[in-house]
Amino acid sequence: MRIAHPGSAGILTDGELKQIASGMAWLEWVLGRKKERALYLRERLDLDRILIGYIDDEPASILTYRMDGRGPVRFDRAGLVALNGWFAGSLRYAAVMAIASLRRSDELYVESFRTRPSHRGAGLGSALIAMAETEARAAGKRIIRLHVDHENEVGLHFYHQRGYRITRTFSLPLVGRYFNHGKVHTMVKTLD
Repeated sequence: MRIAHPGSAGILTDGELKQIASGMAWLEWVLGRKKERALYLRERLDLDRILIGYIDDEPASILTYRMDGRGPVRFDRAGLVALNGWFAGSLRYAAVMAIASLRRSDELYVESFRTRPSHRGAGLGSALIAMAETEARAAGKRIIRLHVDHENEVGLHFYHQRGYRITRTFSLPLVGRYFNHGKVHTMVKTLD
């Protein structure tokens, strides 16, 4: 098992790109389901905001984060318009930029975190979240913030064990596809 930023071998592999795309389910809404999505991602990924857990050199887990206004994907209006048409592309770009602007300057925000079911329990998730905490501390961040579906008992237990606490619960009815019924917990950990 190893944890690294993707492309650490100097090139982003197809396996890494597939793990990134599958680990960030929200990208389907932003980029649409078109075949060009992989090309869009390959050209616009910010690899130092993505951590991948590997087992036998195969990507098996992913954690993406946003810090200092930068996340794992550098979105641009022209690219989203090309993928989704003028109206939908412009709306999606505006939504992504509005959401990105809500983050605090003293935090690392975990955008997505996923481990393949066949590799759960192997310590990849623990190693990824520990690496994200290390990177946050190195950047002088005091807080890690993330969101968890209210019915995700495994995820809630995982974060509670690692010192995260629920600070808010709210509903997002429009994203019920990614969060059950749109009900979400905000969880926070204050770093030492």
